[in-house]
Amino acid sequence: MTTNSNEEYIPVGNLSSLSSPYSLVSCRNNKTEFVCIAESEKNAVRLSFSNYIAFRITLSAFRDYDMRNRFCEHLIYEIKNSFYLEQVCSFHKNDEIKNYHHFLLNLDDNVVDIIVNGDIIMTVANGLNETEDDISDNKEDILYVEEIRPTTVHLGHCQLYDLFDYAKHQEVYIPVGNVFGDFVLTKSNYGSVDLLLIIEPVNGNGERYTIVIPEILCIKETFIHHHVEDNQEKPSSLSESVLYEVQNSNFIEWIAYAGYRQLYGEPKDLRHIKIKLYDMIYDIIIDSKGERPNIIKEN
Repeated sequence: MTTNSNEEYIPVGNLSSLSSPYSLVSCRNNKTEFVCIAESEKNAVRLSFSNYIAFRITLSAFRDYDMRNRFCEHLIYEIKNSFYLEQVCSFHKNDEIKNYHHFLLNLDDNVVDIIVNGDIIMTVANGLNETEDDISDNKEDILYVEEIRPTTVHLGHCQLYDLFDYAKHQEVYIPVGNVFGDFVLTKSNYGSVDLLLIIEPVNGNGERYTIVIPEILCIKETFIHHHVEDNQEKPSSLSESVLYEVQNSNFIEWIAYAGYRQLYGEPKDLRHIKIKLYDMIYDIIIDSKGERPNIIKEN
């Protein structure tokens, strides 16, 4: 497997306090903020990313197979000359993306990539709060709060970066479930391996649904309103259904390229589920075991 020798991983933050292995507790987000909670044997950390436009969470076991040879000591990095940023660039106009940055969280069990325009607020504490899923800035056991500002210089152009040496698949979207129309996200939570989404109709009238997908291998979220007109993932290329299973998936091929193939062989048993909401798209990779996703109609 070849690697991108142009990418540079620049450790940021209070490095002396962030060198222990951290495990993902949960991630959640709204339209303006992405929050990641992680913990180590020594402490817990809350990272708040403002003005984000995309994120990707992957199990570290098969994410960039040789990644540990390139860096393995710190929690958070800023990536210069980022492939992922270039790919996100392809969904934007140049003047919209020029101030965005790619940060990577190197966790013991997951790798979190996030494209963000804005500073990062990092709060380190002795432990989680009573609900074990957040860290309050008002807690007495807060060790310190740090504001991380992006520093790197990115590539001077935006293009569809051809990362892989394979022919692009012609993806096919097959509606699944029985949820149709325009829905918005009211709540999301990613608890290390399980995703929960609560959605409701844009107009506020109609049924609310909870979508639960356990044992996720990879998840990616991208805001719809940034997609260019001729991109194959634009909303008009999909029907009125909310959920799809993607055949001939390029996302599965990325998983195979990133390390799945080296560990387990060809990804014959992986499934790509796409969830199309009014203002964002979720792409989710799961294995073929079990009946997933689970769709629950709310009262």
